[in-house]
Amino acid sequence: MRLVHKLTWAIIIVSFIGATPSYASSVSGITSIVPAEWSNEKLYHIFFLNRDTGWIVGTGGVILKTANGGIKWEPQVSGTTEELNGVAFTDTNTGWIVGSRGTILKSIDGGKTWKTRTSGTPERLNFIFFVNPTTGWITGRYGTLLKTSDGGNNWTPQTTGLRVSINHIYFIDENTGWVNGSNGTILKTIDSGATWTPQNSGGEGWLKGLFAIDKNRAWVTGTDGTILSTTDGGATWIPQKTGTTEWVRSVYFIDSNTGWAVGNSGTILKTLDSGKSWGPQKSGTDKELYNIIFTDSKRGWIVGNKGIILNTENGGIDWI
Repeated sequence: MRLVHKLTWAIIIVSFIGATPSYASSVSGITSIVPAEWSNEKLYHIFFLNRDTGWIVGTGGVILKTANGGIKWEPQVSGTTEELNGVAFTDTNTGWIVGSRGTILKSIDGGKTWKTRTSGTPERLNFIFFVNPTTGWITGRYGTLLKTSDGGNNWTPQTTGLRVSINHIYFIDENTGWVNGSNGTILKTIDSGATWTPQNSGGEGWLKGLFAIDKNRAWVTGTDGTILSTTDGGATWIPQKTGTTEWVRSVYFIDSNTGWAVGNSGTILKTLDSGKSWGPQKSGTDKELYNIIFTDSKRGWIVGNKGIILNTENGGIDWI
């Protein structure tokens, strides 16, 4: 389900004794406030349900939520110090988070409270994706792939036949989806994950980012500046010229032509032609950027190391 300002820390606000210190910064007309204690954490994933409501997760059990389009990010109590790697909500109340040591958390009140769910595995869980309110998947290390068909009440292992780390997953509909992972792994299913078929990525690097527009067009990113694209459902994956050797960790398209990719050393790349050409954009940081999302054609968000949150309000012309 598709459902995102380097914060230039300028002001520390302590309103009352015992209040949580926060940092504030002005971003393209938005004054954003983030709890100071999260400024050194790795923020791995950002998810928006709509233009205003979103969540961020990361190391140290970090969960942040905004209900006002990123003006303020409020901490939520995760009840864990595990590394949290992925978050997904299917409505304003119901959401899940996955992380290290088989961690699955579920909320039914918009994140006010989070409760542990049984994953049945001790492995690191990397990502979670719901294609509709009842059907979702979780990826993880050593070939871990879990599916729910009942809204997350039960998670059942699916067979991939691999022991690689499965990193990202993306479904176009309930039947058709891809996963990627280490050793150049790309797998595709057309039967809701009952079977997974290997596809040839043409390499053995670590693949991380994954995004699809439809059943035919998709992109995968990875180490050494890798961006691969397909226009035939993955029958062939073609390398795209990125002009970088940095690890490209995440990719997001707002239409079939316009997309961004982010990665190490503050890398931001943009394309206007489906990835036939990629050009660099200024991020203002040299830190790792882990994830990117857009809530509409103008507003986008990136999260990264050291508590970095980048925002654009003009379609990626400026990231602040």
